[in-house]
Amino acid sequence: STDNTREVVSRYAKAQLLEVPRGIGRAIREGLLAKKDNNYIIMDADGQHDPSDIPRFISLSHKYDVVLGVRPNKHFESINRSFTSNFANRIALSMLGYNINDATSGFRLLNRKARDLAITIPYDDFFFQVALINRAVKSGLRVGTVDINFGPRWNGKSKYNISFALRYLASLIKEKQWHP
Repeated sequence: STDNTREVVSRYAKAQLLEVPRGIGRAIREGLLAKKDNNYIIMDADGQHDPSDIPRFISLSHKYDVVLGVRPNKHFESINRSFTSNFANRIALSMLGYNINDATSGFRLLNRKARDLAITIPYDDFFFQVALINRAVKSGLRVGTVDINFGPRWNGKSKYNISFALRYLASLIKEKQWHP
């Protein structure tokens, strides 16, 4: 990652840094495998997710297996990034058939049932996050949302581009076939 994750993690006493080969899906899976707990918070370390939102996720953990942070006012660094994010969400909603806004948001809480599902998802890239919501819905897990504060990126840069979009579409087609 290019977002100075190591530096950000060092600011938080309870945060633990796991270094894995590239790929956000693989990093999330390895993090979930590293600890057995009742709830897991997944968030980006690039400044776009505000740790002060975490208590709101936890307050919903008794009602939902997955709590997804929804970005009501997205502050993207470029028009291209904004377009790509909106396109990715809309195509996922229409192709996969669930009605959850902002499935590409990386800020989420998983309980142990959702964690056990997540560690079986084979995608190592960004698509892991969409597949997790798809599989949670299709598996009958309870998925809820909470509005989050969403700000500009402190470090790193978006990896969205045409190559990303093509891989994303191919993954959507494959994921549409998945059943529990």
